[in-house]
Amino acid sequence: MLLDALADYHAQAGEWEGAEKCWRASPVQEPLFHSAACRLVQLQAIRGRHYAAAGQAALSNRRAPSGAFELMLPKNQKARDDETHKRLLKYDVALERVVPKKEFWRYGMQPKSQEP
Repeated sequence: MLLDALADYHAQAGEWEGAEKCWRASPVQEPLFHSAACRLVQLQAIRGRHYAAAGQAALSNRRAPSGAFELMLPKNQKARDDETHKRLLKYDVALERVVPKKEFWRYGMQPKSQEP
C-alpha cells in the first residue's frame, strides 16, 4: 500500500519516472497490484498523448520548407504534414479512451480548457 501511495504522489507531482518505478515494484501478491498494473498502462497512455500533442505543435510551428526539401514536389510537404496531423489526432482520441481528460490530475496535468 505504501508503494501505491508513493506512486500516486509521484504521478500527481508530474514525476512520472518515480511513479513508474513504484508501480513496477508492486508485488503481484499484494491487494493493490491490480491498481499498479492499470496505472502503468494509463501512464503510458498519458505519455503517448503528450508526444502526440508535441508532434502536432511541431507541425503547426513549422516554417516554410528549407533547401533540404527542394527535391519534393510542390505542396507535397503540406500533404505529408496534414496526414501526420490526422494520424496524431487519431492516436490522441484513442488514448483518451484509456485516460479521459477528467483524470489528468492523477498524472500532474491539467486538461486544456475547451475553447468555443
